[in-house]
Amino acid sequence: MKPNLKQKDLKGKFIQQNINSLMSRVHKTESCWLWTGLISQDGYGKVGYNYKTYRAHRLIFELLTKQNINNKYLCHSCDNPLCVNPKHLFIGTQKDNIKDASNKNRRAIGEKHPQHKLTEKEVLEIRNLKKNGKTIKELSYLFKVNQSSISAITTYRYWKHI
Repeated sequence: MKPNLKQKDLKGKFIQQNINSLMSRVHKTESCWLWTGLISQDGYGKVGYNYKTYRAHRLIFELLTKQNINNKYLCHSCDNPLCVNPKHLFIGTQKDNIKDASNKNRRAIGEKHPQHKLTEKEVLEIRNLKKNGKTIKELSYLFKVNQSSISAITTYRYWKHI
């Protein structure tokens, strides 16, 4: 979702009116510029522009920096989804965004993940039992999880943080 900046918006006056209108819905703190307009269910600002709905941080970033985001991610260095400060935003990929979240310990992994079925203690027990000769099928039955999950645990594809 990107605004069409190549047409009439680049005619100075029109683009400045749009920026002024958008910025009237921003509360500037010492660091973050917080969106005070509509907020989507996932916690990001949203705004209508040229008959389409955009995430506020993406639209404001493109209008203020004149950088075209296209299908890239726009990541928050401040970790605040309502922040629209271009200095707190960087263009990246999904991998960059996940790496940034992991580096800041914001990813829900292991027992923090809402869909976890095992505890860290059970994962360690599974690995230990596998080393001592239990089969994946036996472990799957014992811990009531599928065989592919047991395999991924014992090869450190899952739960690699422990």
